[in-house]
Amino acid sequence: MYQQKIEENDKYSLIIKKAGFEALTPFQEKLFETVSSNKYIIAETKKGCGKTLGMVLPVIINTDFSFHGLKSIIIASSYESVEKINAVFKKLFQKKVTSLQAVAGNSDRNIKKDSRMLEKQPDIFISTADSIIDLIRSDNISFEGIQSCIIEDSDVDDYYSFEKDVEFIFSKLSGKQLFMVFTKELNQYYSFYQLFKKPITLKCTETGEKKIMDNSFIQNIVSEIKETSDIKTLVEIKKILKKNVSFFMRGYFSAWLLKKYAEQNGYSLQTKSSEENNSDLKTIFINIGKNRRLYSKDIAGMILSSKVAEKSDLKRIRVFDSYSFIDVTTSKAEAVINVINGVTFKGKKMNADYAKKQQK
Repeated sequence: MYQQKIEENDKYSLIIKKAGFEALTPFQEKLFETVSSNKYIIAETKKGCGKTLGMVLPVIINTDFSFHGLKSIIIASSYESVEKINAVFKKLFQKKVTSLQAVAGNSDRNIKKDSRMLEKQPDIFISTADSIIDLIRSDNISFEGIQSCIIEDSDVDDYYSFEKDVEFIFSKLSGKQLFMVFTKELNQYYSFYQLFKKPITLKCTETGEKKIMDNSFIQNIVSEIKETSDIKTLVEIKKILKKNVSFFMRGYFSAWLLKKYAEQNGYSLQTKSSEENNSDLKTIFINIGKNRRLYSKDIAGMILSSKVAEKSDLKRIRVFDSYSFIDVTTSKAEAVINVINGVTFKGKKMNADYAKKQQK
């Protein structure tokens, strides 16, 4: 049994790496080991534990392809969750990690549209409980070949109604399927206990741990932009960015957005702490600004062309109407001041010195 668990986790690890992810999260490791020994699982999840892939990969690994038709249903708590889960399946399909075809239910709860998709016999159907019930009652979905049923309740507002809907769907299944529930809060009164036969419960306890944002994280984003993004929409957003963010600030703007996106997905970028970085900086004051048509690129070009400092030494340049500030590495500050002092820029002599009080 122990050897079997190792082999199962090897399968999951292989898929994770092929999909472009670095490694299994501790929560995923526990979950995938459990799937190999029990088909009734209730898991409490938190942001950053790898829930979506935790839902998707057991479906891929445990699917029997001998049956032609619908093999799995995923009951999501909202159409936002439906789209998120479907996007992961699409990504894995595009990367040829799986040949399983998944389709998402329509957000307008249109039975005819959903029925037409199901007529094409996809392998996986992802939708909300009420939409699946509509299809059951109109006899437009068959559970004959269902091998796994996954439930996700993170966005549920009315738990009572959701649980009753899921209970109705369960009544149409044979009970031989793999059942997994992913909930945001697990306690002894959790009502899905009664639907399972001796379920195993798991909790994500790794919320204090963060994955490190590395090259593969950024490469995955670049790949997703190339493969799945609406280019026309991105072009319009680029126009807005160009209009509202100065050339020098665009790199910082992109870095800030990347940092926020990484944090929302449980990643962190660990270099020096911000406190350490700030202690190694000096702020330099320059006596001219935009009124003399001085811009960030002019200041940066002046310093970099002199070779007294590298681009990495210039942390922030702020240009105001009548003056400017540069945050520069302490060891290079004196040399930067010497480079700027005495230079005539558009008819006015430049003076630079350590800032007495930083402009905020």
